Amino acid sequence: QETNSEYFLSPSEGQLKEAALTRSEEDLTKLADSIDIYTKGDRTYISSSLPAIKDNKVIPAGPAVKEYIDNTVIGDVTLPELLTTALSELCKAKPAGLDAVRWLGEWLLENNPNQPHVEEP
Repeated sequence: QETNSEYFLSPSEGQLKEAALTRSEEDLTKLADSIDIYTKGDRTYISSSLPAIKDNKVIPAGPAVKEYIDNTVIGDVTLPELLTTALSELCKAKPAGLDAVRWLGEWLLENNPNQPHVEEP
């Protein structure tokens, strides 16, 4: 049985400008000619040989998402541990509506273990 796959590469206007390309038919043909599909491990990627055209970020899916999240270390804690603490603090503060989103964002910024902490005298 044959399987169909869809791949996409969406360079930004800045990347096109950096590659000296416009949206003209001639330049888009150059871009299309620079495209290659390759496999690394069990994943398939699309890439351009033009240095200014960046590869798409890999978005994990399925079991890879859980593995990625569980293995992401931030400072000396894992991402789930940090988020559990943040959400516990959010529940204690009990902001409502969009204030809850704002509060959580501010808490994450203030408690980011990857940022240096400077104590003021």
